[in-house]
Amino acid sequence: MFLFLDFDGVLHDFPPPVGGLWLHLPRLMTVLGDHPDVAVVISSSWRCSEDWLDVVPAELRARVIGFTPVIPRPIRKQYPVGYVPEPVRYQEILRYLQLARKKDVPWVALDDDRTLFPANCQNLILCKGGFQDQEETALRAALAGQQR
Repeated sequence: MFLFLDFDGVLHDFPPPVGGLWLHLPRLMTVLGDHPDVAVVISSSWRCSEDWLDVVPAELRARVIGFTPVIPRPIRKQYPVGYVPEPVRYQEILRYLQLARKKDVPWVALDDDRTLFPANCQNLILCKGGFQDQEETALRAALAGQQR
């Protein structure tokens, strides 16, 4: 199973308070420790930074197998009334699975931005306020569902 992972708003608040980076990482690492078969793929915008390896804790880096490709999206100061953004993170995940030839492998995404996914995306665990109790429960259920 793949876990597509966003950082900001999931592993820490966005913007992170001073000293608050990776606040929720220990909880996630506990879950991942119980599921060594889960492959972590970074979908966070941090993947675009060359120095992310210098900042991301070693225990998380050790679980990362790759990054989603970046699909450019138009950035405007103002959007028309009724504008619905493209679910670009979802598209990036599908592109990753296609390029890796793993389209049939189950996946789940931890993200704090619902607009980056289609409405009612069953693979999304929306993290409102970070990866906390409710999100941990949802992730454990998703992972357990794949072990039948």
